[in-house]
Amino acid sequence: MEEFLGNIPVLDQLSVAGQNLISAATAQMNGVPLNNNSPELSNDPITAAEAQAELNGWEDREAEPFVKPICDIFLEVFELSKGTSWLRGRAVVVVLHQLLGGTIERKVRDSAKGFAQETNILKYMELIKDSMWPGGQMRQAGPPRTVADKTRSRQEAGLILATLIPDMAGSVVGRANAQAASRKLFAVLNNQRLK
Repeated sequence: MEEFLGNIPVLDQLSVAGQNLISAATAQMNGVPLNNNSPELSNDPITAAEAQAELNGWEDREAEPFVKPICDIFLEVFELSKGTSWLRGRAVVVVLHQLLGGTIERKVRDSAKGFAQETNILKYMELIKDSMWPGGQMRQAGPPRTVADKTRSRQEAGLILATLIPDMAGSVVGRANAQAASRKLFAVLNNQRLK
């Protein structure tokens, strides 16, 4: 993954911009007013404007981006707002916000518009009807799953989560955080109160 990301020139620019954003956020948290003449941002006025807009966006609940709840879930699942991981979590949030914020918002809005079109609504209703009443007859229930089947499925799912999440996210959020996240997701998905 690092070899792949190293071949994308825009990521070098984002890395510098991310470092400047983190410096600006740290300065503001320490009570230093943020302006374009700040030593952290004096070399990059465009980044200074982006940093100010990004910080204002997080403080102004009216301007809260759609991606904010996604970032909150990400921080909670991977425990990046606790202990010594808060700086890594902040960096991940900045990257997610900058790279994915507009894309996610645009995709969700476009999808919602597409779902709300009359032809699509009719198509979805037809799909539901065909799945619940195939051939005009009520679908017959299949044989119930045994306790052994459920236990085997639960164990397989736990093994997949314990392998997949650390492999995919370990280099970004830390291996220990990724392993803890896989255990947390497994516990949430197997919570009896949610079933």
